[in-house]
Amino acid sequence: MDCRPTGVNRSAGRRDPTSLIKQVWSVLHPGLALAALLGAPACAHRPPPSVAAAPAPDQAVALPAQFNGKAFFVEVAVGDRGPFRFWLDTGASWTVLTPRLADELAAAGLLHDVADGRVATAAGQRQRYDFRRLTELRLAGYRVPEAMAFVTDLTALNRALGTNFDGVLGMELFRSSQLILDYRTGSIALAPTNHPAPPASVRIPCRYEAYTPVIELVVGSKRTPMLIDSGADAGFYLPQRTKAAHFRSRPVVVSHAVTATGTVERRAARLAHDLEFGGLRFETPTVTMTPAGFGLIGSDVLKHFTLGFNPSRGEVWLLPSGDRNSVTFPPITNLGFFMVADGDAFHVTRVLDGSDAARAGMRPGDRITSINGLPAPQWTPRSLTELAQATEPLEMSVRRRSVTRTLRVRPFMAVE
Repeated sequence: MDCRPTGVNRSAGRRDPTSLIKQVWSVLHPGLALAALLGAPACAHRPPPSVAAAPAPDQAVALPAQFNGKAFFVEVAVGDRGPFRFWLDTGASWTVLTPRLADELAAAGLLHDVADGRVATAAGQRQRYDFRRLTELRLAGYRVPEAMAFVTDLTALNRALGTNFDGVLGMELFRSSQLILDYRTGSIALAPTNHPAPPASVRIPCRYEAYTPVIELVVGSKRTPMLIDSGADAGFYLPQRTKAAHFRSRPVVVSHAVTATGTVERRAARLAHDLEFGGLRFETPTVTMTPAGFGLIGSDVLKHFTLGFNPSRGEVWLLPSGDRNSVTFPPITNLGFFMVADGDAFHVTRVLDGSDAARAGMRPGDRITSINGLPAPQWTPRSLTELAQATEPLEMSVRRRSVTRTLRVRPFMAVE
């Protein structure tokens, strides 16, 4: 059976670009705050029915959007309800709703069951998702008569992003329009497909697999398919099968995350050569390894551009921000250990060899009740990420069984 509900060939090692359950609570190095989650559906054995594409706007229209420095959020009304806050993710095919919002819309007659099916996740599990038909979405002056959506719990993702939202907007909604993301101004616009790209922009051929944008990037001498994924927080992600000769040193563990189907490790390395993308040269960038058969381009790279996605023309255009021609990537640092939130403390899941934390005697299973005097529940994902950049030792209260002691730990440079 051809498992391509979203245009993805499972036999080729592609995951479904519906990357919605991207992250749960974990301490990661900067630039992995979104991308460490797997659990995205890879193959729906009962694909959802299609709905007619929404007509393109007659002229460019600005969407009511907010930008938090990493992610775009859009205000969406559904029928006479809302507005609701949705995360816009170019790596997602379908729209996603929280159970609370789904219940509200169903009670108002704006959401209808249409299908269900089991999907295979990137972590090798199968999960059941209920697909629904969503009626009349309004994004300022842009109206979508119908859209396909499914329902899942986004609590962990809300917590990981450090903000509350009601769902995820997938690229299916914009398949007949030109979607423009301006990272410099934090704005979003929709335009007709014949709306001209800026004169100085770089136009790249793009396949829209299951409505999500996939380009080819030259890595060394090989062309690698790359999903342009605004929901991925780091920069470049390359398949694990990438040859070792491309790296300055072998990939090492830089993060540890708990996902919808278990725990995963993330490995990263620094390339031995530059990458060219969108008219900019990225000098020996750090890259994150992914088990998929394709790569990703996340927000740490996209933030240097204004992008226009034009499925009807099979292209994406990129306009570099500023006047520089090259971009450098700093070393990857982390705390030297990984942890997940657990009630009133952080539960340590792994300690990296050679780190200050290991030398101080920290062990998996320890519970960190405070950092620099601030209780664990008061730390946000963003503030924890910033800790990895600290130059002074961090003071942590660590409880093991019934004994609490204080450890002083410096951040750990995982990739130079």
